[in-house]
Amino acid sequence: MQESVAQPAMPTDRRDRRVYVWWGVSLGLLGLLAAFCVLFLAPYMQVRRIVSGIKRDIDEQDARAMITRLGGPDETVRKLTFYMRLPGAIAPELDRNMAAGLLGCCGRPAVPALIAALDYYPGPNDWGGLAERCQAIRALGRIGTDASEAIPHLLKRGNKESSAVVQALGDIGVANQEVLDYLMDCIDDRYPDDEELRCRNIAVAKALGKLGPSAEVAVPELMKLLQGVQPLTVRVAAADAMGSIGPGAAQAVSGLCAEACDPGNDPQLRVAVAWALVKIGLPCPNEGDQANCLEMLGSAANDKNAEVAAAAAEALKKIRSEEPPK
Repeated sequence: MQESVAQPAMPTDRRDRRVYVWWGVSLGLLGLLAAFCVLFLAPYMQVRRIVSGIKRDIDEQDARAMITRLGGPDETVRKLTFYMRLPGAIAPELDRNMAAGLLGCCGRPAVPALIAALDYYPGPNDWGGLAERCQAIRALGRIGTDASEAIPHLLKRGNKESSAVVQALGDIGVANQEVLDYLMDCIDDRYPDDEELRCRNIAVAKALGKLGPSAEVAVPELMKLLQGVQPLTVRVAAADAMGSIGPGAAQAVSGLCAEACDPGNDPQLRVAVAWALVKIGLPCPNEGDQANCLEMLGSAANDKNAEVAAAAAEALKKIRSEEPPK
C-alpha cells in the first residue's frame, strides 16, 4: 500500500501576506463604495427628492427654501448641474426640467450652467431634449439682467425654441440692436390661424412691451399686428406693447385713434387701444391729422359700451392736455 506524501505547510509569512492583500482589497472596495455614496448617491438622492416635489410654477419662497436645503446658491448650482447631466434612465425628463427651473432661482451663479445646459441635449433642430432646453431658456429669463451674457447664445437657438427665447429676451430686458432685430424677425402675420405663430406673436409683443421705450423701432411692426387679421389676443397684445413703449410710439397715434373709434372692433381691443393712447400721452405728430384724431376719440367717448367710452374719454383728455398752446 502506497503511503500518501504529506504536503509541506505554507510558510506563515506567505499566509499572512495573502491575508493582508485580501484585507487591503476589501478596504479599498469599501473606500470606493463610500466615495460613490458620498460623491454620487447622496447628492443624487437629495436632488431627486427635492426636484421631484417641485411644482411647475414654483414661487420664490419655496425656491429659496429648496436652495437653502441644497446648501446655498453655489452648491445648488453644482448639484443641479450634476443631476441634469445624468442619463434619462436615472434622471427623468420632468425632473431635469424642474432642476433647470430651480437653477433660474439661483441668480447669477447659475448663468454659466444654464448656458451650458442648452447643449446637453440634441441640437436645436431635433425634438430630443426640447423641453429641457426651453426650461433652461426660461430660467435665464427669470434671472433677468444678470443673465445678459447669455443673449448671444439665445439668439443662436432654433425655431422650435423661439417662443421661449422671445420670452427670455423680454425678461432679461437688454434692448440692443441684435435683440430688437431678432424679435421683429419673429413676428409672422401670414397665418393668423396657426396656433404656434399666434403664441409667438403674443410673446414678441409682450417682450417688446417689457423693453419699453427702447423698442420704439418696432412700432411699425406692432401696428401691422394690430391692424391685420390677427386673432383678438394678438391685436390686444400689440396695443398693450405700444402703450408700454410710451411716447416713443407717438407715430402710431393716428392709427390707434382709428382702431379705438372703429365700432367693428371688439370692445376689449378698443379699450386696450384707448389705454395705450393714454400711456403714449402725446398728440398726433402730424398736425394735419390731429383734428381728425380728436374727432374720432370724441366719437368713441360717446360709445354705448361704458368701458370703451370711459377709456376713450381718458385718452381724449390726455391728448388734449399735451397739445401745444395755440
